[in-house]
Amino acid sequence: MAEDAAAPCRQRGLDVLFGRALAQAPDGFCVSRSGVLIYANRAAQRLLGSPAERLYGGRLREALCARLDSLECAGECPLQAGDGERHATASRGKAPGGALGRAGRRALKVRCLSLEAEGDGPGQKPWTLTLIEETSKDAERERRKRLWRGAIAVDLRSPLSAVASALRLAGSRESEAACRRLLAALSFYLDIGALRAGALPLRPEAVDLLLAARRCVLACSACAAQKGVEIGLSGEAGLSARADSGLLARVIGGLLDNAIRFAPAAGTVRLSAGPAPGSRVALRVINEGRGMPSGELARIFEPCERVPPARVERWRSTGLALTFCREAVGRMGGEVLVESTPGSRTAFTVLLPAA
Repeated sequence: MAEDAAAPCRQRGLDVLFGRALAQAPDGFCVSRSGVLIYANRAAQRLLGSPAERLYGGRLREALCARLDSLECAGECPLQAGDGERHATASRGKAPGGALGRAGRRALKVRCLSLEAEGDGPGQKPWTLTLIEETSKDAERERRKRLWRGAIAVDLRSPLSAVASALRLAGSRESEAACRRLLAALSFYLDIGALRAGALPLRPEAVDLLLAARRCVLACSACAAQKGVEIGLSGEAGLSARADSGLLARVIGGLLDNAIRFAPAAGTVRLSAGPAPGSRVALRVINEGRGMPSGELARIFEPCERVPPARVERWRSTGLALTFCREAVGRMGGEVLVESTPGSRTAFTVLLPAA
């Protein structure tokens, strides 16, 4: 009874304690004990769609988590555990509307942190600090940026194609090659976005691996000859992959171009086709060269990530070709693996379903 009478005083004390620091914060801050909400700043009240007097004393899971359209929790959630373990978790969810119930949709990022108050004993109820961040505006800004960059890339392709054709007629091979590389980078950029959005149509069919590889070697032979690089081709006849032939040709061409780019002058690039475990087939591109440390392998498939310029000063690229290769092969049901030995060689392996 005495504890119930003291509750309003404690609540006013919490409002004063937290309110001064968090009242104007743009993100929502909630404090709960054993899952029961005892404080929510103004931003949290707005996001939860209820004033403090209706929220306090209720369970935060019901006010927040249960009202989201979708929720992805990472790790063990202290709002659900109730066991006093000290841990943190993060989740993402989408609310059905503004303030969890009005027109429009809001994307939320929620972080739940278990707190250990000074003087808490083994039997004390756990405290939880929950941070609610609205990410809808950030996502919309990124969407608009992607649309703008895509529009610029599309607008650039036609005049660049005309410039490349003019340079070819003028006999300026090096300038034409540079222009063609820029066109390829624009195509990679646009198609990476389309692949990730599932908007690039695929036409799966049985593709003869050795024939596809031979055509790509022929297409890359002029570039390799300029650098004095020899391309070797080997493989088993009759091997077929279930893939989109046009997309696969671009993947092989991209990997060959990357291998030639980083191979030493008068070096060798080897392309081979063969069977792989698990009803799959494999294409392998190996180039001699400086190789890469293992710490760099995980990030070379990210857009605009490249080997540090200090190690390959002569070469500059957008870093989009490998990103495109990974996305394209993934859409065709396969995967791209890479292994490298510093000072020796780098090998890329494309695994695809066998036809």
